[in-house]
Amino acid sequence: MTSMKQAIIRKTGGPNVIEIEEADRPTPKAGEILIAVKAAGVNFSDVLRRRDSYREKTPVPLVIGAEVAGFVEAVGPGVTKFKNGDRVLGFSGVGGYAEYAIVNENFANQISDDISFAESTAFLIQGLSAYLMLTDAAPSAGRSVVIEAAAGGVGSLMVQIARKIGVTNIIAIASTEGKRTRAKELGAHHAIDAHAADRIEQIRELTGGKGADIYFEMSGDRFLDAVSATRSFGTVVTYGNASNADIIFKPGTIIETNQTVRGFYVGDYFGPDHIHLAMGATQALIEMFREGSLKISVQRYALSEATQAHRDLESRNTTGKVVLEP
Repeated sequence: MTSMKQAIIRKTGGPNVIEIEEADRPTPKAGEILIAVKAAGVNFSDVLRRRDSYREKTPVPLVIGAEVAGFVEAVGPGVTKFKNGDRVLGFSGVGGYAEYAIVNENFANQISDDISFAESTAFLIQGLSAYLMLTDAAPSAGRSVVIEAAAGGVGSLMVQIARKIGVTNIIAIASTEGKRTRAKELGAHHAIDAHAADRIEQIRELTGGKGADIYFEMSGDRFLDAVSATRSFGTVVTYGNASNADIIFKPGTIIETNQTVRGFYVGDYFGPDHIHLAMGATQALIEMFREGSLKISVQRYALSEATQAHRDLESRNTTGKVVLEP
């Protein structure tokens, strides 16, 4: 059997637990395709899996990586949507940090030559999260929104999509002057320092004293600040816990303000009840990219640099989409 290189974890922990090893190339089963990976997306959920801080316990050994793009190398029995040589983008769930990865044909999209493999990986976990939060979880057209980590993988896409769909007041939160400048270049109306002690007051000032209609929160440790910065009858969407913080939330906080707090997890959009939304959103993102209303910046690493990619992502030294290129 032909071998390949993959990045694997045999125990959970810090970035150094990632190892590069030789392994047998997988064989696609019925309904599956084998992709020769040219770009594997790196997401914060990968970091959480590596730390064993994800929503379920991380099984080890494990090749992490949920999204891949490349050429179809082989197809399993019964596959009708793809053939060898097709350029595709696919949701693998796990196994993406490798030279070859398996994807169910229903979780793959064909991509045209005008989209690079690295750019296309932004359309899946991060792109879908950005698009579906703004259009399905908390429809945002015509409203004011706050976007945390606005120069990051999800945040930078949210800013652009928000501008495209008609959000009237986009308030970006970012940790450095360069990232705040970038967020405004992408379409944010305002940008606030993530470390500012008065950021809640600034948000209220920028929304006529009322607070934001919708606050997209992903840091975890500032969840209560998000609630405070959101107006009566407003919505807080929490989609991450980058700080891995435990907080105490008293439901009475939102009763008299008629606020809504809801979670968002893009993985559930790949279930049978919502897969049509995920696939439709992917096509919408591709069309936005083609028409020039969605710009994707890419930070590239070799597969052998997976450890450094994780270090940089955790320390917030990345912007845009982070990819491994085997």
